[in-house]
Amino acid sequence: MLLLTRVVWLLALCAVALGCPRIVSRRQWGARPPKSRVPLRTPVPYVILHHTERNRCYSETTCSQQVRAIQDNHMDKRGLADISYKAS
Repeated sequence: MLLLTRVVWLLALCAVALGCPRIVSRRQWGARPPKSRVPLRTPVPYVILHHTERNRCYSETTCSQQVRAIQDNHMDKRGLADISYKAS
């Protein structure tokens, strides 16, 4: 949890200093709870952010709808525990 807090602060500083996009939390986009969790070994050497190919969204509402649709697909159709994050 400490690492996640540090990452969030780093991203917040990036947003203020460089005009990076605002980070939206799982609670804010309306994530479902995961079916299970696997602890992340910390510290991680680096973090990679990736995207998916979808229609562009221009508001938090439509972007949140798209992320929820991805999570639904991953959990309901692919049988995953949550939206498919990849931590390296």
